[in-house]
Amino acid sequence: MFCSKCGNQLKDSDRFCAKCGTPVVKESELQEKPTGEPVYSQTPMIGSVEAQPVHRQTAAPVQKKSKKGLIIGLSLGGVLLAVILAAGLIFVFGLKGGSKGNDGSVPLGYSTVVYDDQYTYFLSETETWEPCIKRVSNDLRGKPEILYEAEEIKGDGWSQYPMGCIFLWNEKICFIEITKATEQGDEEYEIHWLSKNGKENGTLVSYEQLNTYGDLLSQMEGCYFFEDYLIFGNRQFFYRLDLNTGELCKQEDFLDLEGPACFVAYNDGYYYYFIPDIENNLMGETLYRKTADSEAEEIGSVPSQDDDDVEKYFSFITQGDYLYYTDRDNVYRLNVNDGKTETLASYDDDVYNRFCLSENGLYYSKDMTLHFLNTETLEETIFDEVEGIPRLIYAGADDACWMQGDATSHRYDCFLPDKQGGSIVYFGESDQDASTDGQETVNTTELYAIVIDRTIAEHGALWFDEVEYECCARGVFKIDLMDFNQDGTEELVMLYNNEESIFPFVDVWTVKNGEAVQLFCERQQEENQEAAISSRIYQNAGNLYVPVYDSLDQNPVYVHLYGLDENGEFGEVYQYENNAFYMNQLPDGMEFTEYSSVQFYVCDRVTDYGAQKNLMKESLQTDMEDILKRLELAVPENSSTQTSQSEFDITSMLGEWTLEVAQPNTENVSRHLIRLNADGTMTLRAEDGSWLDYTYTMDETHFYYTYSATGITGGGTYAISGDKIILSKES
Repeated sequence: MFCSKCGNQLKDSDRFCAKCGTPVVKESELQEKPTGEPVYSQTPMIGSVEAQPVHRQTAAPVQKKSKKGLIIGLSLGGVLLAVILAAGLIFVFGLKGGSKGNDGSVPLGYSTVVYDDQYTYFLSETETWEPCIKRVSNDLRGKPEILYEAEEIKGDGWSQYPMGCIFLWNEKICFIEITKATEQGDEEYEIHWLSKNGKENGTLVSYEQLNTYGDLLSQMEGCYFFEDYLIFGNRQFFYRLDLNTGELCKQEDFLDLEGPACFVAYNDGYYYYFIPDIENNLMGETLYRKTADSEAEEIGSVPSQDDDDVEKYFSFITQGDYLYYTDRDNVYRLNVNDGKTETLASYDDDVYNRFCLSENGLYYSKDMTLHFLNTETLEETIFDEVEGIPRLIYAGADDACWMQGDATSHRYDCFLPDKQGGSIVYFGESDQDASTDGQETVNTTELYAIVIDRTIAEHGALWFDEVEYECCARGVFKIDLMDFNQDGTEELVMLYNNEESIFPFVDVWTVKNGEAVQLFCERQQEENQEAAISSRIYQNAGNLYVPVYDSLDQNPVYVHLYGLDENGEFGEVYQYENNAFYMNQLPDGMEFTEYSSVQFYVCDRVTDYGAQKNLMKESLQTDMEDILKRLELAVPENSSTQTSQSEFDITSMLGEWTLEVAQPNTENVSRHLIRLNADGTMTLRAEDGSWLDYTYTMDETHFYYTYSATGITGGGTYAISGDKIILSKES
């Protein structure tokens, strides 16, 4: 018997060609398959992880949001998606901001939690156990909102979770979704996308594109994401999928790498891989790397294991100059510059995720406690208060650790370390009460709603006082919930003013002994020389503070910081000279950073006043509507919560345009290629071919945009001509 690809002579017992790695298809197997369908060996690969039990339930069917428009046929040849996407991929790295700014690959495996600068997005379930994708703000305030609901795959007495491999790419939430499954094990799947606000979704890569080389995913053990690509691989070969074009190509086509190779990581232009010992069913110990235009080079060796340990190594995670990985006992990292390997920690082998790597360190479990290792200082923190370590852990924003009880239920608790090394468990995605022990259970939402209704009745709802080139928010224009001292109770913060002064009062309330108690009510300042004025809250060591400023006539000006002290009393905690406060030249190593900022006033000294005014109004109106709905309060009739963009049907404007900008009082016209997205984001192509990130607002006559990196805003009136937006920029 000979290999169908390279002609190498094979043994009857061979499952793969020892020379090129091609799966061996025998005549007996061909006879069992329909004519023309590719056949691949289903023998478990080296290092494969057994499929997790399918989530089965016998509850009566309920109404679901149909996604039938996304279904395209694709067979998996009887292999469960859990095996295909999770086998060998038991690390999870919380990918911040998608591919931008990330030079390394991310193994997707049990990837159910990802985040950007503002939100965490995660696979979850509704209250009736329907599969869905949710998002929650990174500070975990507020109830998570459902962005996308899928149809659970159901058969005769069984059910299957249809989504996996979630990642952020090109301002989209992307994921692999099963759209159909049979009792015989056949599955149909493709790669779908969802806008970050959940309003748009579609197909990113179709069945035909994924099936370029036959039933691809039935052969694959691993799925990796980097830049604009996915890598599908096993211990013999790998393929690269271009997310922009959907083109799928083999390792020899894009890397000129022939013969068996086990891909483990991509980092800063290099593909890292092992050459497997196929005869002995081993992955290999020497790590190689290669670029498309270079020869392969040997980087180093990983610790050897016993010959009978077929699950030798698990997927590598890249961060900086290191590749992090584990064997069955320890967590290691390998320096890509000198090839040296160091042992970082040992762990309990009772979880599917050996560790998760966050921005500043890694979590792992040992002796039924959660450990955090700072990857820069190698200092370790042990959190003894954590009970019931879950089987799956994920990295979240701000070094959080998301914890999932088992692989069949997408319900979570979230662990956040505090500055003193203790621990607080937040977030009610589990059925457990995450409130502080011993704290009386009260309906804080109801208590705060009474306070808000009373304050709006006294000072009026949000409106805008406008004269020529001047706009100021009036009435109650900002409501928020903030945990000032990280004790698990959120304080109510309101900003409001009247027609006597543009400077608002800051009103802070909390709940004590079952009652709403006012902690603070004072103006932050009485005068200001800025043309755009904001109200700010600062943070230090996890605690929040309201700044109050002396009159500008005094010298020096002092900043008085009000917050909760260690006894839970609200008052003036710190006082600093203005320059020292802003330059963080403070004693005792204190460092204050901005926690929130609310712009409420602009005037004609601001560049592009009209755009600044519209952005301010839209932000305040949207925030007020969101918080009132979250607190189950009706939006006041005299509050204009509908932005110009929501009133204007933006659907017809979405997509790619040529933007022609006529500069005021000149004959200069600049031209740019732009893409308008439904979530209010815009990308603009720079001269070097890169895409720059903007936000925008638009109505029937006006178009304004803000460069995300600097906050600089432009815009004016526009007209449409063919595929052009012709903008007359305001002076």
